[in-house]
Amino acid sequence: MYQKILAKIHDQYFQDISRGAFEHVRLLSPSLKDSHCLDVGCGGGRMLKDLFDVGCEVSGFDSSPEMVEIALSRLPGADIRTGDILTYELERYDIVTMVGEILSYALRGAPNRYGASRALFQKVYKSLDGGGMFLFDFLTEGFDFSGRYFRDEDEFTVYAEVLQSRFDIQRHLTSFLKNGSFYEKSVEIHELVLLKPGMIEEQLADCGFIIKKIDAYGSVTLLDGRVGFECMRP
Repeated sequence: MYQKILAKIHDQYFQDISRGAFEHVRLLSPSLKDSHCLDVGCGGGRMLKDLFDVGCEVSGFDSSPEMVEIALSRLPGADIRTGDILTYELERYDIVTMVGEILSYALRGAPNRYGASRALFQKVYKSLDGGGMFLFDFLTEGFDFSGRYFRDEDEFTVYAEVLQSRFDIQRHLTSFLKNGSFYEKSVEIHELVLLKPGMIEEQLADCGFIIKKIDAYGSVTLLDGRVGFECMRP
């Protein structure tokens, strides 16, 4: 998932959510110097670099080794690893971000998705210091994601066919990236789970979070069918 070609395309051309999430964090925590931030599903590390540049201690991980390689090229020597949030051992943080449908990716292999999400939220809550922030979004049940989507630019082309069942979607992605006078091609299948916002909100409240449902990160509006939560540990 997010192998070499698609990882490069995503890092270069699909960074609005990371930019908006950084803006969102800055609005809520204007003074970030010496804060410790973990970005789950950090991709190419663009938000981590923005946080680092304003004085944050940063950590990140991603399930894609190719994405981690890009992130480490952007932040050499940083604590950025390949990992899975469901099994990753968390430290102490002031901010945890998980933006760009990462929860829907992370729960795809869990035998009980809501049991896994509850355990994850409890783990994040315990890792945060008082006043800490948890910011994330996911794909929702009840929205029709199915269809065919096509984006064609000078440097790349991505074609996606999305198949949907009641609780899951599959994205069949064919990507082309320009390399000199040629194009490199990749084919990937991404599986994501669909979740009920009410159930997620209830689990967050049970953990002790102060919750605000959001439909944007900063000035960047979430795409249709996505719901975000801004969560604070008292």
